[in-house]
Amino acid sequence: MTVVQSYNQYGIVVNNVILPGAVLLLPKTSFLWNVNSMEDITVDSLKVLTMLSPRIEVCILGTGNRTRRPPAELISWFGDQGISLDFMDSVNAFATFNVLTQEGRVAAAACLPVEDYEKQLEALKNASGGQPPSEK
Repeated sequence: MTVVQSYNQYGIVVNNVILPGAVLLLPKTSFLWNVNSMEDITVDSLKVLTMLSPRIEVCILGTGNRTRRPPAELISWFGDQGISLDFMDSVNAFATFNVLTQEGRVAAAACLPVEDYEKQLEALKNASGGQPPSEK
């Protein structure tokens, strides 16, 4: 089961792995998500949610460091897919995702980073002695 353990200056910690930047959290796995801002979140960036079995019941959209309303097109698309949508700041989205999955709900969370992605990468680089973590 996917569990968000914490959030820090490097990103979010999911199942003992630090994920910098935007993330897509699914019941049994998590991915880095190739979006950088609310403007980057499109139907195409979320279509993976319709390809899963069992079907996602609810998606929590984490909108970064503050709550922002997604575009009407996205809200309509979720309704058309039969997926309930809630949106909130990303820190609360992480906690809500944990609660939903621990209750046995088939939930997803699509979350923008709380901190600027470039700042997260810089913090990771500094923490690893100037080398990207994979090169250490």
